[in-house]
Amino acid sequence: MKTEIENKLKEYIVKNFFSGDPNSLTSDTELLTSGIIDSISALEIVDFIEENFNLQFEAHEVDKENLNTISILSDFIIKKQA
Repeated sequence: MKTEIENKLKEYIVKNFFSGDPNSLTSDTELLTSGIIDSISALEIVDFIEENFNLQFEAHEVDKENLNTISILSDFIIKKQA
């Protein structure tokens, strides 16, 4: 399940925000702190997650601790769906 979520997230991020070699984007690549996504992109990712994984972010959950890597995002989605 985690791998499926990570693949879906990576596909979205590569399509919309990542201009480098898709193979260099790993589950642990820092998205916010490396500048791959900014605050506007983060909100777009939140919208994508809410629509595709049927969950809602609370305002305090939209932060670096939950959005900085694909792996962290995946863990967050799994936790919210439990």
